[in-house]
Amino acid sequence: MEDIVRRTTTDAVYEALHDEIVSLEILPGTKLSESEVASRFGVSRQPVRNAFT
Repeated sequence: MEDIVRRTTTDAVYEALHDEIVSLEILPGTKLSESEVASRFGVSRQPVRNAFT
């Protein structure tokens, strides 16, 4: 049986932000607001807060 991989909202936000940081779409020193990121991804602030940590 194949391993089942669960992807949470926190994982999705983290991966998207990570990709944007690594590709320099988000520049070093850019301030990120929980509420702005949550609004952009259409999620609540909690998964964003978790992704930040």
